[in-house]
Amino acid sequence: MRRNIFILLIVLGALGGVFALSVGKGPGPKLGLDLAGGIEVVLQGEPRPGEEIQDEDLDTSVEVIRERIDGLGIAEPEIRKQGENQIAVALAEVFDPTRASEIIGSTAQLEFYDLQGDAVSPSVDSNGFIVATDDLHSLISGLQVSAEEKGASQYYLFDAGNEIVAGPARTEEALIDRLPGGVRPTNSKILAVPSDRIVLSCDRERSGFCPGGRLGVSYYLMRYQPDDADRPIPELTGEHLSRRGTRADFGGGSGLGANEPIVTMRFTGEGEERFHTVTRELAQRGQFRAQSLGIDPQSAFQSFAIVLDGEIRSFPTIDFLKNPDGIPGGNGALITGLDDIQEAQDLALVLQSGSLPLEFIQVDRTDISASLGKDSLREAWIAAAGGLLAVALFLL
Repeated sequence: MRRNIFILLIVLGALGGVFALSVGKGPGPKLGLDLAGGIEVVLQGEPRPGEEIQDEDLDTSVEVIRERIDGLGIAEPEIRKQGENQIAVALAEVFDPTRASEIIGSTAQLEFYDLQGDAVSPSVDSNGFIVATDDLHSLISGLQVSAEEKGASQYYLFDAGNEIVAGPARTEEALIDRLPGGVRPTNSKILAVPSDRIVLSCDRERSGFCPGGRLGVSYYLMRYQPDDADRPIPELTGEHLSRRGTRADFGGGSGLGANEPIVTMRFTGEGEERFHTVTRELAQRGQFRAQSLGIDPQSAFQSFAIVLDGEIRSFPTIDFLKNPDGIPGGNGALITGLDDIQEAQDLALVLQSGSLPLEFIQVDRTDISASLGKDSLREAWIAAAGGLLAVALFLL
């Protein structure tokens, strides 16, 4: 009898110790999705026109996504390639699932354009001033013959009323894949942008102010020749960015970015040279326009557009009165017009990790509640208590 009671006390002590460890302070074990809750996201890569997705593209994408997740402070993510063009990501214990899914799938394609120099008619007038439009259909409808002859850089889908439904996408197939169920609406039409042109957008609500001064979303038609070794457009890309010099901050003092969240960027050695060269050209052009048109110098200032995933986020002007030789590349650049410091931190994070080699679309997202895990744990404790009671009765 005493021996049975002794065994019972040992069992009770062991169970008590396990319970104390499970509810006590400390990191405890890492729980899976079914116990902790979280999200599962499936991203599908879109190949560039005329190319196929390579294994190394997916491998690089996995590493970039892993670095972004590490930056979010999420431990032990499950990231795996799925099929020939997909990546599946499972994240447990995610406080903000929407934010996490947006960050891991953001292409983060950073580009810098000579705004007035790269713009083409009708997005720039005869005097070199930017002209914004909210009518994307009219902006590109006259370019279809050229797109058929040269190939396309972008595709857009419009409804019967010429309102945009989807886009931009690199291929027609990718454009349709973005639609609900992959089904193209009746009476819709696809318009393309020629391979030597690209459409940039600017959302007044996101950026605070857009070139041309329109409200809402504006569109601009630009030159596009990224493979031109002598005169590339865009003039700089994220490849010329020093990741260590990119960070979120809160602007002080006066001028651009004062008293608002910003992202500061530093360039590589080659990037510094390019930045100085381009801003010098902008300063010289601005000075020439002020003199030839006889206008106020500030009205002739030229702008350097900072573009993220096809959207103009800021477009600082080059003051040729203060910087007649342009701006030294060592000064870096700023992204302004951000809503809050959280957006600045998220943007800095994706820029620090580098751009994804492919453009990804989210084809599936599953939010998994932790309630299933809690129910399972509660049932396990009830079963354990019942088993212990049965053992106790048997021993007694």
